[in-house]
Amino acid sequence: MENGLSELLRSVLKWYRTVIVVVFGPIYFAVLMIMMSKKHIRSNTAYNIMLQIGSVDIVCLLTIGLAVVMSWYEKNFPFPLLMQVASFSRCLYFISMFSFTLLLAVNRLLSIVGFKIAIWIHKLTLIVTWTIIAGVFPLMFKFVGEIESEYDYQYALYFHFGPFEDEVVTNVELGLYIGAILTYALLFGAIIFKRLKHSQKLKVKSPEGRLLIRSVVLFLPQGVTFFAIKRLQDTSSTIGEIFLETPSIVFSVNILTDFLPVLHLLVFLVFNRTINGVIRRVKQKFKTKRIFTVKTLVVSSSSNLRSGKSLS
Repeated sequence: MENGLSELLRSVLKWYRTVIVVVFGPIYFAVLMIMMSKKHIRSNTAYNIMLQIGSVDIVCLLTIGLAVVMSWYEKNFPFPLLMQVASFSRCLYFISMFSFTLLLAVNRLLSIVGFKIAIWIHKLTLIVTWTIIAGVFPLMFKFVGEIESEYDYQYALYFHFGPFEDEVVTNVELGLYIGAILTYALLFGAIIFKRLKHSQKLKVKSPEGRLLIRSVVLFLPQGVTFFAIKRLQDTSSTIGEIFLETPSIVFSVNILTDFLPVLHLLVFLVFNRTINGVIRRVKQKFKTKRIFTVKTLVVSSSSNLRSGKSLS
């Protein structure tokens, strides 16, 4: 059996990725810009962390777009350095995502128990996190770790392999993911205890209920994708070989991985009333401005017509 995906599956993936980048990329970017333009959102530590998650997803969408471009070249992509940068960026995707997810979980837990974090501690934490992700790890890839990262045209997948990937990167990702799950478990325990203490029921439409649903919707696909990717890239194991030799599994993992940024965007829009309200107000303001502009043009045209008739 020929290694990799069939030409038909690669073509489907190419158009699927094109739709994701062209349709959802601009929407995601616009949502982030709207969030950043509102001071009350920027000053909120939880929303600030969500902005970081959005930034990670935008980078991921750029790598998806580059994968589409590379698929058109069919192994003749003229910018190998750009491909390598995109590959290493994808290598750090789960570390970045799980890092900020853990920070968001800790932030919400501290908020529930009534502990307020000083804004300078929050900013310092974000600076340190980004420094490690964007500075320390790339330097380790270059000078310390033995890691190879590339885009495989046959599998239409970014591959990362080597001792450093297996022993360091994977363990860091796993530790962050488990840490986030445990923190959210403590968070839900604190919410339930607080509700029981005040003899209140946990309703789906309550802020806590939406938080529970949002966390499940985010964590389940992230976890499934993370473990599937790791099994797929572990070519030294029997499971990894079986995964790689099964086109339907490789195709499904590609679909799910590329859909993660879209899923995060949908969660932002569906489960967050504050962000949703801000976006609705911006849309209404834009709609009102457009109607006003049209009315102004109509009135101006009518005035010009009347002036013309008077002159005649």
